[in-house]
Amino acid sequence: MRALTGFGRDLRRLAALLLLAVALAGCAHVQLAAPYDAATDAELGSVLQDTTSFVAKMATNAGQPAGAYAQNTDFYDNMEGRVALLVARAQANRVLDNCPSTQAMARALAAADLPPAIGGKIGTPPQGDCDVVLMQLLQQQFHDLRAFHQAEGALGIPAAAVGPLLDGGLGATLRAAMAVQRAKQLSREEKAMQVDVDGLVDRMTAAGRGLAGGIWAEMESYAVPELKKIAIQVEAIAENHAQYTLRGAEILFDMQIRAAVSVIVAMTSMTLVLVQNAINAIVDAVKDFINAATGFALI
Repeated sequence: MRALTGFGRDLRRLAALLLLAVALAGCAHVQLAAPYDAATDAELGSVLQDTTSFVAKMATNAGQPAGAYAQNTDFYDNMEGRVALLVARAQANRVLDNCPSTQAMARALAAADLPPAIGGKIGTPPQGDCDVVLMQLLQQQFHDLRAFHQAEGALGIPAAAVGPLLDGGLGATLRAAMAVQRAKQLSREEKAMQVDVDGLVDRMTAAGRGLAGGIWAEMESYAVPELKKIAIQVEAIAENHAQYTLRGAEILFDMQIRAAVSVIVAMTSMTLVLVQNAINAIVDAVKDFINAATGFALI
């Protein structure tokens, strides 16, 4: 019983650290150079599922040989490798001030099913990358889970420890890490939705004026309305980013480009190849803007 009491104190200590780590709603600055990572999100969900199943199995087999620590070291070895990879992935993508927006984080935490004591106390996060902080905390908690199980030895993990492990502590940290990924996704979608159509048209028009050989003068009156249609399509793709695959977005964008080329060719004496090259040059000049706005590498 002494071991479980000590473990409870560790959980309270770790929960206090988690309060600091998940206090991400205070991050008003958005700089998502390290964006939502679907692979990390999926692996966190898998780790949570595997850990939940393992702890439940251990509680069922508590006091039996199948529940003893010595019979289950493979689980810990496997988890140490998986979590170490998550930490390395977060560190490789480390970006300072990489917290999601206040609104996105608040919504993600609300959906994360965190204990009130954790989810309801939002404070000031440490400076640095939110992913790295949580992944390192997660790594430490798996070390602590192994230490607790090892200390219990042949007794295994008692049913009384399931709640502290999965509702708080380790389970809460996993859900918080998943919430960060979801908040990043929401922030990316919100940012992508903010497409300045008129600004994009101005950029493309400026690129058109830079075309050599008097091409722009010949096509301008018909090109400007078509460029606006392209900008509107970019806005539409950005607003519905979550509903498209990369290939689907590419097809929609290419269709609008071909439509613009067709109209200009039909309304001028310019050749198809000349118009295609002109539109491609214009779009290429603003490709960074379009790719960032839509969240897809369309160009």
